[in-house]
Amino acid sequence: MAVNLKNFTEAAPLVSNTNRYVDIDLRFNRHPGSNDVGAKVNSSAIAQSLRTICLTSPGDIDEEEDFGVGVWGILGENFTPVEILALKDRIRDQCTRYEPRAELTRVDVEHDFANYTIRIRLMYFPVNVDQEESVTVTVVRAL
Repeated sequence: MAVNLKNFTEAAPLVSNTNRYVDIDLRFNRHPGSNDVGAKVNSSAIAQSLRTICLTSPGDIDEEEDFGVGVWGILGENFTPVEILALKDRIRDQCTRYEPRAELTRVDVEHDFANYTIRIRLMYFPVNVDQEESVTVTVVRAL
């Protein structure tokens, strides 16, 4: 099934004095009142989008062959400092390109080779918000 990324990266302003960002809940949890698919709103919508960008591998989405960071493919690899910098640059590039609602301020990557774990921490300001937010993406290889 093809996914139109424009629907996920554009803000969905509602009728009010402030803009709200609304995305579909990718876990497909039901809304208790309407029994419809739930929604992620504002900060949780942006955090979900940033997680999706980090966890998606390039080539997974037909329309956007370059979309995604692809951390699953590098689990268990022995990283040099140069490779960690390249990964940070890839994360920053992908998040800036595909999530315009967030202005990244910091990207931290921790790699635990012995436990096959990569932890990515993104610090960002949601557009038009003065409070910095963060999201942590942890990828662990099942043994």
